[in-house]
Amino acid sequence: MRRMRASEDSCRGCTPTAGITAFKCEVQPGWVDMNEYLLYHGTSRCNAEQIMARGFDAQRGGESTGAMFGRGVYFAQNASKSDLYTTCDLCEGIGNHDFRQCRHAQGERCILVTRVLLGESKTVKNSADAGGKDQIRAPQREDGTSYDSITALARGEGGVLDHKEFVVFKDRQTLASFRIFYRHDSSCSCNGCQNRTCYPAPADVAQDEVNPDDRLSRTLSQRAGS
Repeated sequence: MRRMRASEDSCRGCTPTAGITAFKCEVQPGWVDMNEYLLYHGTSRCNAEQIMARGFDAQRGGESTGAMFGRGVYFAQNASKSDLYTTCDLCEGIGNHDFRQCRHAQGERCILVTRVLLGESKTVKNSADAGGKDQIRAPQREDGTSYDSITALARGEGGVLDHKEFVVFKDRQTLASFRIFYRHDSSCSCNGCQNRTCYPAPADVAQDEVNPDDRLSRTLSQRAGS
């Protein structure tokens, strides 16, 4: 999607996306407002590096995370939402890139900050509204033209999600701009940390890697007893 210069006869911009709290990119004087925002995308550190180098591949959307609203690239305005789809450095060190198998609550993770052109976005409450999970392009409007993206509502807005999501189906509507590397504090009690610590760690991960605090406690106990 190209940015367009506005003229007296051209449209004044895309319909504003209601209820979005993400940072909106500045619209230069004389240019059309195409609803460009900075949004988060959670993935493995390895995938993040490839995306920064080559860009997103919308055709592979939902391969590992599911595709409730079609096979596109999914973004969130809440970093906590994107955090759920990350894997840590410890898991990737043993070849595990599946966020569902990551059990290291305090491992280092990576989230991408991406410029996303939402354009004319269709607001949906559920998968059926979006055209189903197998959708490979944005839904059509009543006049036969296509929307540019999907805005999926959260439960508080009548949707089915914990947090609002955005889906685009064309690579050129995205530009991965920054990588954020971070760790959760050991006292963090967010849903992500709770889920990552309430299941057994993968069998091929050494027990000492699962909880560094436990390893330190055992070491101190051994020294005290020697």
